Amino acid sequence: MSARRSIVSFVHSINRLVPGNEPIYFTHMKDALPFYARREFRRLDLDPPRVVVSALASRKQGYFLVSQDAHEMLSALGKDHLMFEVVLRHKSS
Repeated sequence: MSARRSIVSFVHSINRLVPGNEPIYFTHMKDALPFYARREFRRLDLDPPRVVVSALASRKQGYFLVSQDAHEMLSALGKDHLMFEVVLRHKSS
């Protein structure tokens, strides 16, 4: 997330793309995000990463808020079990 861009506009995009009854799983996020989004967020730890891949695979589908680095790592580890699709990218500039 960038200090130069509004978290509120990012939240509006999340709320537009993710159905209201779907929780958003995350590894790290700004504290204000749940306040503005007014929806459920569930924390997932990346340690060890294979546990996260297994946990995600057991959910069948869902929305996951991660950094670009975490996305690349999880995509590589879960390539045989998961399909990742980027639905929103928050640019840092």
